[in-house]
Parts: sequence; C-alpha cells; structure tokens
Amino acid sequence: MIRQCVQSLKQATLTHGLPLRAVPCAATLTQTCATCTCRMCTCPKQAPPLFPSVINDLKCGVAMNVHPMRSNVQHRGLRTSAIMNGAKGGRKEATTINGRLFGVCVLERYPVIMPELAAWEKEYQEWSEEKQLSKRKELPKELVDTRYNEENAGILDWEPAPRITPDDIAMNMKSLNRALDKKLYLIVKSKDGQWHFPHLEHQAGETMRQTVDRVAATVAPKEEVFVLGNTPSGHFPIPEGDSVAGAKPGDALFYYRANYLAKTFSLPAAMGAADYAWATNEEVWSKYFTGAEAEYMKELIQPPPMMAGG
Repeated sequence: MIRQCVQSLKQATLTHGLPLRAVPCAATLTQTCATCTCRMCTCPKQAPPLFPSVINDLKCGVAMNVHPMRSNVQHRGLRTSAIMNGAKGGRKEATTINGRLFGVCVLERYPVIMPELAAWEKEYQEWSEEKQLSKRKELPKELVDTRYNEENAGILDWEPAPRITPDDIAMNMKSLNRALDKKLYLIVKSKDGQWHFPHLEHQAGETMRQTVDRVAATVAPKEEVFVLGNTPSGHFPIPEGDSVAGAKPGDALFYYRANYLAKTFSLPAAMGAADYAWATNEEVWSKYFTGAEAEYMKELIQPPPMMAGG
C-alpha cells in the first residue's frame, strides 16, 4: 500500500489507502511543505472547506496503522475464533493456530435419485394436479385414438427401480450404490483407529488448494475428482485435548469440498488407510466422528432446512 505526499505544479496531494483519498494541501511551489511525511500530512496550513471530514480524520500527530496484506495460510500465528461456536454450550474461546496446517478433501458423491418429497410438498403436488384437472377440457372421441395404447399396453407398462438397494439392506458402507437420494462422503480410518476425511500436511511454497489437489490425487485418478474452488469451505483449529489423525492441538484443518464423478471406488493402497466408508452426513457426525470435530461437521456438511439430499 503506497502513501506519499506529491507536490504538483499547483498543489501538493496527499494520497493514502484506507480508503483511497486525495486531500489538497495548501503548500505551493514557493511554500515548501516540510512537515509532510510518507505516513501522513501534518502540514499546519488549512485545506479547503470542501474536505472538513477528511481533515478531521487526518489531525496532526495521528499515524495511520496500515498492515500489508498477508495470507492466512502462511501466517502461523493466526488468531481465529473457534469453529465449534455452533456447538451446544455457547461460544468457545478463540484458538491460536501456531502449529501445522492440513488440507482436507471432503469428497462427496451427489444424490443419484430425487429425494422423497416432504409431507407439505406432497400435499401441494396433489392440490396442484387437482386444480389442473379441473381446468382441463375433454376432447371429442373422434379426435382421440386409443387403439395404439390398447395394443401396446403390455409394452408401455413399467415399474420404477426400487429406492432401497441390496447394499442399503446389507449396510455395505463401502458401496456407492446406497442412500441414492442423499450425498455420500468418503471417510478413511487411520491406523490408530480414528475416522477422518483424507488430508495431507501443507508444504512450504504451495497454496492450500495445491495441497488438496495432492490429497485428491492419492484418493482417485484426476479425471474422477473435481475440487470445488480455491477457497476452503471451512477450517477447524484442533482444540486442546483433541486430535485428528496426526493433527494435534494448535494445528488446523482446511476443508475443501470435491465431487466424485465415477460410479465405483476402491481405496488405493498408497493412502495407507486401514479402512474406508461412504457415509451420509448424519452418519459422519453421529457414527464416525467424535468430539468437537463432530459438532463442526453439523455446520459444514448439513444441508439447509429447505433442502434434502445432504
């Protein structure tokens, strides 16, 4: 951010950046403005009445504290509010991130079929159909040929595929052919028995998105995973007394959501995970995750109230 006192041919102009403004200075070529500095203009001469509010903000002796832009990913001493604020028990105290940073790939399979309609949606749909039928006009019989439908009745009859699959009944958590009307999330089990999303530690010189790209490459081929955006969906500072598969208190997890595009999945041996599962959002925080991270998952992957298929 550049702030400087520039004397033009007719007047000196003070330019600074919070917000970007230009304030005329009364100094001229014959009257040197010796008190102007690179931090602010302390010229004792009065500026035109057009800028009274601006001049009040630039009173003599008041220095503007302007900090250069910095990346939260590179700043190890980042002070941030705890992500578990939405958990029961009120707001938690702020947590200082002074440890390692991890990029997390929240890999999800989108719903395959439409979710079941809510009761109010079914009621509205029935009412809408009845209203449309009441306004429909009946065509003369000579204009309606039903012979085709009668001759091909057996061919046209069909039954939709069942919404509940054999993998739903068997609770096969490794299958993508289950919970077809909901999102499924890939979680892996570390060798110490803790379930978590796939993640890797951030390395110097790379962006957090590049870290997540490395995570995605260890999970599936590049053409089967699509990472959404360059900004994380959320971050979770590890609180005292907790840990997440190698991440300890003081470390932080940055979550990036990604779509899984293939129809089948097998966990690569290179990941070194003991097990894996495709779980719904409710199964993630109620069955697999524990502690503060489980509470945070309710905020991160829970769908809005008016949307299903989370």
